[in-house]
Amino acid sequence: MTGFSSALKAEINRLAKKVVRQEMAAATRAAKLQKRQLSHLKQKATELERAIAKLKRGAAAVSSGPIDSAEPVKHRFSPARLLALRSRLGLSREGFGALVGVSGQTIYNWERQSARPRKTQLAAIAAVRAMGKREVQAKLEAIAAAA
Repeated sequence: MTGFSSALKAEINRLAKKVVRQEMAAATRAAKLQKRQLSHLKQKATELERAIAKLKRGAAAVSSGPIDSAEPVKHRFSPARLLALRSRLGLSREGFGALVGVSGQTIYNWERQSARPRKTQLAAIAAVRAMGKREVQAKLEAIAAAA
């Protein structure tokens, strides 16, 4: 009887291991499939985030630029050119700052390269660059009268 019981016990262990192996194989396949799907979804999410960032950059560039043109206007900035423009127009830092809409200290920082103007300020500098001395004086007088 001991031989029968040990044989029965061995057969039950063998069958249990076989069933467990089959179930584990199915679970392993499902896990691998889910890992592949998760990886694909992560890649897709990354692509979509990049596309959203690109669209936001494009929208910001279009909204900050002129409305009538398709491409935004890019203004270059050079501290030396700013100093030359200011001296050509005969303006102090405070006067030039009033035209651009910033303080004289900001103009000083721009000229010393410790700060850089923003896009809107670059557009204002470009507008001042297009003016002559008389226009600048008239605009300063109008700003002083408004204050």
